[in-house]
Amino acid sequence: MKLPGGAPIPREHGAWAMLLVPYVVALGAARRLDVLGLLFLITALAFFVARQPLFLLVRSVRRREDAQTRRAMLGWFALYAAAGMASGITLLVVYGRWGLVVIGAVALLGFLVHLVLVTNRQDRSVPGELAIIGALSLSAPGAYYSITGDAGLTAVALWALNFLYSGSSVFYVKLRVGQMMRTGPLADPNVRRKLSRDTVLYHAALFITAMGLMWVRAVPLLAPVAFVPLLTK
Repeated sequence: MKLPGGAPIPREHGAWAMLLVPYVVALGAARRLDVLGLLFLITALAFFVARQPLFLLVRSVRRREDAQTRRAMLGWFALYAAAGMASGITLLVVYGRWGLVVIGAVALLGFLVHLVLVTNRQDRSVPGELAIIGALSLSAPGAYYSITGDAGLTAVALWALNFLYSGSSVFYVKLRVGQMMRTGPLADPNVRRKLSRDTVLYHAALFITAMGLMWVRAVPLLAPVAFVPLLTK
């Protein structure tokens, strides 16, 4: 449990990458960084770090820990959420980026699903990991729309490609763990065969989707090349 006096922040390096890499990709697609892009970054980061005190708060309630810890986590959550609301409302009211309400609602749904799975110790399941990856990958369309005002096919394609790229790690890691296990459920050859099948099917769908987006010109001609090292591995 995080000490009440310290600022709670997510410590999963992978989660930070899955939030910030799509954001940088969106900047490349938009070909610029302006005040709207910075405001969206503040909004995304604020709500992302707010997840940590919220999780600790829920956990402290379930474990019936001291009230001081709960008050501290509630205070940090309120602080982070206020920062996110301030920058987010600026984007909505001042710059008219009302489409962010939809993106934010979808991201919130993903985080809530993940939170429920965390409380039930199922956050390492495939649905649990894909839910949080899907939510974090929304930083790509969110940033692109904030900067350009375009919520069309390009924004959707940015989300899809980033989600599929990061999501591949879920299947690949489980496959590798299954191959190395000598005891437990993953030691079953049938389980390992299923993991191999799921990994192959996922990456086949990933490549087909990338090629399809290129075919309809939602992404540049060379975009699928970014997936070649992933598929090769």
